[in-house]
Amino acid sequence: MKVENADRMRACRFKKLFASSSLRRVRFPVKVVDMGEKLVDVEICVRHILALNPQTRRNDKLLMLYFWRDVDGIDIPPEFWRAFLSKATHPETIRRTRQKIQSQGDYLPDEETLKRRQKNIEKFRQYSQMKLF
Repeated sequence: MKVENADRMRACRFKKLFASSSLRRVRFPVKVVDMGEKLVDVEICVRHILALNPQTRRNDKLLMLYFWRDVDGIDIPPEFWRAFLSKATHPETIRRTRQKIQSQGDYLPDEETLKRRQKNIEKFRQYSQMKLF
């Protein structure tokens, strides 16, 4: 229940964030409940950030920082911005390495995590086949 409320609040922030933008073609989902709809909201936000901040088109870490700050509402100190952009290993590199290690049968997650990941893979597969814009 708390997660659903948080998603609804995030959807509200999306609408407020984009209501003032010049991107009038953006359509908002009526509700945010399952992962498929959440992915639509994420796409809308990423499109908006890419449109307003061209430097994010060539720097995924910068895109993440803008997303976390503007969409997720995380207060990120300037020192973290500098350190993340200049020193931090890319989060996707870390995730892919974890995935490779686990595909070799080492350090496997629990059953609940495996089921959740499989469900998310299917939701993403469905979402990736949707044509939004």
